Amino acid sequence: MINEIYIDNFRCLTNFRIKPGDFQLWLGDNGSGKTSVMDAIRFVQRLMRGEHADDIFKRNSLTAWDTRKEQTFGFSLTIAGEVYKYELTIEYADQEDKQRIRREELNWKDSTFFLFDGQEAHLYHINRNTNTTEEGAVFPANQHRSVIPTIAQRDDNTPLIRFREELEKILLIHPVPFWNRCAPGSFRPC
Repeated sequence: MINEIYIDNFRCLTNFRIKPGDFQLWLGDNGSGKTSVMDAIRFVQRLMRGEHADDIFKRNSLTAWDTRKEQTFGFSLTIAGEVYKYELTIEYADQEDKQRIRREELNWKDSTFFLFDGQEAHLYHINRNTNTTEEGAVFPANQHRSVIPTIAQRDDNTPLIRFREELEKILLIHPVPFWNRCAPGSFRPC
């Protein structure tokens, strides 16, 4: 279940935070941000499938009146009674379609379980003897793709895999109004 969504500098949303319930119906005027919230979730889902940041995040999605070149997306989820917090920062270069992941972090039980600091990926694991979270491998990583989709499932990284799988299960329904051809050569809602 999604506990909280945070979006900053994405279309009409700046420093936007919402705490949705189990089932949510959003109504509002055009341009009020409903689709932007759903697209933000979809974009992170695509990143978790291994897609390239340049194919997902576009410069025209930056908030028009904001001069910052960074977008932030954050989610808090409860999975099997445990709290996961994910935050992603996308940075836009001066050239068109040159986006990179500036920072990506997953917290589980209030401690870091994955961190990409813009240069290196820091993988954490559960120590089998002490059942505590410890930092494991650190390695240079691609700034244009998330490392999370490439991590193989093991018994000591279950929280990372569980987060990835749960995020993929989020179903977003975006109704498209039924349009009927009411007059020759024109379309209008009927």
